[in-house]
Amino acid sequence: MALLTLSAAAPESISSVAISPQDALSSVGLYMAALGLGGIWPCVPTFGADQFDDTNVAEKTQKELYYNWYYFAVNGGFFFASTIMVWIQDNCGWALGFGIPTVFLAVGIAGFLSCTRVYRYQKPGGSALTRTCQVAIAAIRKLHVDVPVDSHLLYEIPGKESAIEGSRKLMHTAGLTFLDRAATVTTCDKTSGNLLNHWRLCTVTQVEELKTHNPKLY
Repeated sequence: MALLTLSAAAPESISSVAISPQDALSSVGLYMAALGLGGIWPCVPTFGADQFDDTNVAEKTQKELYYNWYYFAVNGGFFFASTIMVWIQDNCGWALGFGIPTVFLAVGIAGFLSCTRVYRYQKPGGSALTRTCQVAIAAIRKLHVDVPVDSHLLYEIPGKESAIEGSRKLMHTAGLTFLDRAATVTTCDKTSGNLLNHWRLCTVTQVEELKTHNPKLY
């Protein structure tokens, strides 16, 4: 955003060069803004959710309020950008139009960094992509296997803790039942060393984790 502001504030120059420094600066700024937005967009709501304990009733309520205010702020920002900022850019110039969001962004970054010592940092739970691939491959390998009617017969580790570090167990749901094959126990689910082959048998929590990525398929 700072590059875009500088590019808009710089005086226009007539140059014989195919790409002027001003054009190059604005192009780099646009691509960096797009890259930054794509990188931070999925991280902000999830990092905010990590600050609340779902096992605590009060914090669970606060988590719901957090999401309400978060999406209110997002939509409020969209409304501000598509109305007031458009008027400013048309009547006061692009330099001011880019400068205002740059200031807001700088204040937001400063506020975020100032609280780094009080944030809750969840332990990494491994690669979600790997777990997704394990469920998909295990389900494909067991296309000939019938899913048990009783969901309690599906595989899940004993105890209260999840096999995914830093996550809680997820209850079985009725949707996308073809994925339940990945948690259906067979005699071929162990390796030659009598160890569990995670590419043939997955926990119910792993399966449900994949189901949550496809809510429209229920």
